[in-house]
Amino acid sequence: MDPEKGGVPLPSSVPSNVVTPVPQPSDTSSPPPAPITPAAPAIGLSEASVVRLRFVFYIVVGFLVAWLLRNGLFGAVSHIPSVQDTCGDNFDCQSAAAVYRISFGMLLFFILFGVLSSPLMTCMAEMMCAIQARFWLLKTLLFAVLLVLPFLWTSRFFQGYAWVAAIGSGFFLLLQIIILLDFVYTWNDSWIKKEGKYWQWGLLGFLTLFYCAAIVLIVFIMLWFKSCGVGVAFGVVTIVATVVLSLLSLKLEHASLFPTSAVCLYCCWLCFSSLLSGGDDLTCSTMPSSNSRWSIYVQAVVAAFVLGYTTASSSSQKRAFTLDASADGNDETEDLNKLGTFTFAHVVMALASMYAAMLLTSWQVVYPWSGSGSLVDSGRISMWVKIVSQWLTFGLYAWTLIAPKVCTSRTF
Repeated sequence: MDPEKGGVPLPSSVPSNVVTPVPQPSDTSSPPPAPITPAAPAIGLSEASVVRLRFVFYIVVGFLVAWLLRNGLFGAVSHIPSVQDTCGDNFDCQSAAAVYRISFGMLLFFILFGVLSSPLMTCMAEMMCAIQARFWLLKTLLFAVLLVLPFLWTSRFFQGYAWVAAIGSGFFLLLQIIILLDFVYTWNDSWIKKEGKYWQWGLLGFLTLFYCAAIVLIVFIMLWFKSCGVGVAFGVVTIVATVVLSLLSLKLEHASLFPTSAVCLYCCWLCFSSLLSGGDDLTCSTMPSSNSRWSIYVQAVVAAFVLGYTTASSSSQKRAFTLDASADGNDETEDLNKLGTFTFAHVVMALASMYAAMLLTSWQVVYPWSGSGSLVDSGRISMWVKIVSQWLTFGLYAWTLIAPKVCTSRTF
């Protein structure tokens, strides 16, 4: 350039009509592997949540298949030699045998993927991560095969599996309680920290709604089961525990009434549901009959939805089971390309597979299985399982209230 025209002069050793390009370093390294992502996640859901929900879908499908077989779908179970040899023409035994086989098939499915997603597969980490988030058609075919395979085995094996499923279901119920307590505390803390009075009004509104719903459930309990000694006893225990926990929440400075209202509503529902489960055995009950065909169908669909929702919410709350209070429980930070992302979810789903068997057989684990008619999760055993779950919930929540006073050296 000409300096007189405002250009920058070039060194004398370089001709003005020659432009020397700056050499660029050549990148000979191979490009990094593409991140593993599932197909188009739903709005508002992380990629990990989409993968997790797809696995939960298998739980719901397996539950509905087991329910159809339990209710004698085309008489298919009665023609299976492994079932016929053990149960003969006993329909209730055949139904329970089919349910336990479907449950065990689902258990195998989630154990397999739990192992494939665990740190044991570090040597094939990239392949294992891809298997978790992709190949859904092959997974569906594998799921179908694993549902059919147990029907080739003798029922003697499933007589033992019934007890294993009962134990696993107990852990699943305990897991639900812990998830509930963590959820209500997190909800309460999250809204209190938000700026603006509307969040506080929102907590007050839900608190009022929860207590009103709990009162309605208690009224139905005392109205329908007032002639039953067990119904009155369960109702009185529920009322006393609700009042005591509410007074503790008002008395203790670190406590809050909102989590108490949510826990009390859940416990009132457990009491009400337990008495509904034992309704046929509680002849003193004045509860309206609900054994019509449509009510049975609705009950099965609702049970499948609740099982799927509980499994989905529990499998995404690994933080509730960590000792580190600062652990991040937001699944948006989960990495699909990292082993161990879905291991906890598969453990929860494996437990849910066993719990599904208990729902459909009404906790009939002693052979020969007697069944529970057409209803789901009914009978005296189911009633006691639910009421014990209520007592555990009351006890664990009460401990969370008094623990800061008892264990003063720890930070809560």
